[in-house]
Amino acid sequence: MEERIKSIEKHVKVINDEMGSLDNRQRETKSSVDNILGQLKWISYIIIGTFLAAVIDLIRGFLSG
Repeated sequence: MEERIKSIEKHVKVINDEMGSLDNRQRETKSSVDNILGQLKWISYIIIGTFLAAVIDLIRGFLSG
């Protein structure tokens, strides 16, 4: 019986170690995703700004010509 308990404790320790590493991986992945989303936000701002600048330049061209 004692051997069985030790075996179960060993398996529980292995499972807990794996779950801990999964939590760390999930945290790292979430951090990476948040970083990518932040970069995409700035890229979208740059694209929108460039588009608006082109539209304003086009309107100025029509109004002056």
